[in-house]
Order: sequence, then C-alpha cells, then structure tokens
Amino acid sequence: MAPPALDHEAAARLGARTAELDGLTRYWMPQEPDRGAEVPEHFWAACEAG
Repeated sequence: MAPPALDHEAAARLGARTAELDGLTRYWMPQEPDRGAEVPEHFWAACEAG
C-alpha cells in the first residue's frame, strides 16, 4: 500500500527483489491473475536453472 519507491527501498534493504505490473493496481490479483503469476514462476524457474 506504500508508494512504489518505498517498497523498492524496503526490498533493497532486505535483499529482496521487486516487480511492477505496469498498468495494474494493488488489486492485480482479480485484474490479471495470470500476469501476476508470471513473476513468481520466472523467479522459481531461475532458481531451478541455477
């Protein structure tokens, strides 16, 4: 719910990655669930490829 800049800053401090879904709001799950699901799918695929 924070502005994206604060989300990115907090993630960087934690060593986490962020992804923005252009054109979607914080309610991306009912808006475009398939598009949102691509983010963790790409993450896990990268982990498996190793």
